[in-house]
Amino acid sequence: MGLLAGVFKAVLTNVYCCECDDYLEATTKMEVMTTKIKGCEIQHFGTVAKCKECGKEVYPTRTTKENMDKAMVGYEWLQKEIAKDKKKKR
Repeated sequence: MGLLAGVFKAVLTNVYCCECDDYLEATTKMEVMTTKIKGCEIQHFGTVAKCKECGKEVYPTRTTKENMDKAMVGYEWLQKEIAKDKKKKR
């Protein structure tokens, strides 16, 4: 899973939990996640937030956007590497 996974923790306040149907606190931690973009699976570190009351995953807008931004950086890098590889094979 990696050295940094699960290391950084924080508490978010006023996060909506669908399970509890309320705005509560959530804890966060870094984990390795896989995001699928245009058929490519991109692995990256991302922040996972869980409700402190029920333990279910919650999706704060800022955290979700940051995770997607990290995945997009990985996707763009992968596309550049694929293009370089195709160019070398010509």
